[in-house]
Amino acid sequence: MPAPLRHSAFRKLWSATTLAALGDAISSVALPLAAIEVLDADAVQSAVLSAVIWLPSLFLAIPVGSFADRTGYHRRLLAGANLLRVAALSSVPLATAFGLLSLIQLAVVLAVIGRCSVLSNVSESGLFATTLPPELYVAGQAASYTGQTAAILAGPSIGGSLVQPAGVPAAVGVDAATAVAAACSSSGCAGSSATTSPAPWRAATGGRVWPSSDEIR
Repeated sequence: MPAPLRHSAFRKLWSATTLAALGDAISSVALPLAAIEVLDADAVQSAVLSAVIWLPSLFLAIPVGSFADRTGYHRRLLAGANLLRVAALSSVPLATAFGLLSLIQLAVVLAVIGRCSVLSNVSESGLFATTLPPELYVAGQAASYTGQTAAILAGPSIGGSLVQPAGVPAAVGVDAATAVAAACSSSGCAGSSATTSPAPWRAATGGRVWPSSDEIR
């Protein structure tokens, strides 16, 4: 076992972020496929749905990161993001069962999942330093990136293989299960404290995202 994973707090954080990445990768394929199979969506509509989940990463990373650092409640935000992901995913099989599923709902669900992904990523960054001693930071980052990369690569195959034989509810159910497991793991991933302090340079600049040129000099 890699040295960072011998630390319980980091192991829980690693599990939470890896499972969340796996769930996002499953959703990015399973929900557009659901649109094709259930709603007869065309290629353009499916492509738009596939893109929606990744758009929040382009526009929300900096403001969400600033908010997470200001509040310091990284563990709670991480757990909350996973629970919100469960709630959004649960609406899909319910709507499918009652014949109410629509492209708009799928787009909203994917957008919510994308926002949750951004919140999970920035919260993980804030928690990381509390889960490991400084000498294991590099190894810990390597373990985190390896786990998330493997999840991102495996997720689309899992999502596609679930939708075809088992249908949309099964694929979404597996996705929701990863979110529940991630929420359970994130609830105990804090190391020295349940909250983390803002980065020192943010404290020195009154919480601003970027320090001024005078402060840099």
